[in-house]
Amino acid sequence: MDIRLDDVATLAKHRLRLRPIVLKSLLGAGYQCLGDLRWVPGPQLTRLFYVGLKTARQIRTVVERLERDACISEE
Repeated sequence: MDIRLDDVATLAKHRLRLRPIVLKSLLGAGYQCLGDLRWVPGPQLTRLFYVGLKTARQIRTVVERLERDACISEE
């Protein structure tokens, strides 16, 4: 899950499209890749500027899907 948040093409490949202002807010808060967001609670994400409930849920869904796919590919 070392997909960098500033790599828009790779994020789009994994069906995660975030508005540029949301990406700027996440990067400004110190998050560099999707793996950094795995253990961040939803309410903490929504406290960031321009990150709402839908965006936080979308991020969580993609991260969980990527983890599930990684577990399946390891087996």
